[in-house]
Amino acid sequence: MGQFIGHTGGFFILAAVVLLAGIFTAEAGVVRNRAALKKNGKTALYVCCIGIVYYLIMAYFKNTTAGQTSIFDFGAVFDFLGLDDMISTYGEPFIKDTLSGLGMPLFPFLVHILGKIIFEQYGGIAVWLNFLSAAAGMCCLYNMACEFFKKDVTPHMAIAVLSLPFAFMLFTPGSYGWTFGLVSASAYALYKGNTPLWLILGIIAALSNKLGILFIVPFVLSKINTFPAFVKRVSENKLTSNPYIRLGYLFFITSVDGAILFLAIGGIHV
Repeated sequence: MGQFIGHTGGFFILAAVVLLAGIFTAEAGVVRNRAALKKNGKTALYVCCIGIVYYLIMAYFKNTTAGQTSIFDFGAVFDFLGLDDMISTYGEPFIKDTLSGLGMPLFPFLVHILGKIIFEQYGGIAVWLNFLSAAAGMCCLYNMACEFFKKDVTPHMAIAVLSLPFAFMLFTPGSYGWTFGLVSASAYALYKGNTPLWLILGIIAALSNKLGILFIVPFVLSKINTFPAFVKRVSENKLTSNPYIRLGYLFFITSVDGAILFLAIGGIHV
């Protein structure tokens, strides 16, 4: 019960900060397009719902493979693929420890600082930050897709992206969701022609997780003149645009992701 109250209280405080920031920017006139704000809000909510489903599945697999486990005990639920080691560094982060594996120092120290302020719920804060960042990153990808194809793309694209193998890691206490959000935001900044912001967000992503170096990929693709035309040809192809083909792809990729998730929780510990 204590873990539930601690996590819930921390989540409400952090959610209130985001809500107040959103209201302030809207009322101050920083965000003038309320329709776009509403659309992005729906997309973010959509992503968070997917993340909650992922978390419940992970908790279920944990209870199935390792015995009864409280779903509010993040340390017990997330003890696979090195996540338990990551969570342990948040309480007392050291540069040497934060550099192990794919880790980098920025995210652990950020979680540690927030944890000192909010009930020392380090695992819960890390999960919350990843949920927030994954939602923001998907909003960036969604807006970029709408602008690129010059039409409203279905928000169901989030399912296709978040069902990719290991996508469930975006909603764990690791720095993956945080890094995904930063890399996606940097790609959107580059798409809008804001190169300095692309570089700043990319550097922050690289300092949060070694996978953050992927922020360079959109820059490389932007230098290939034939790449935009290739993307449009693929999206307009009769085979790839067939709804049955897409449904089959989604079923296949979801099955693969589910199998990886189950194996990771059930026996693969690194």
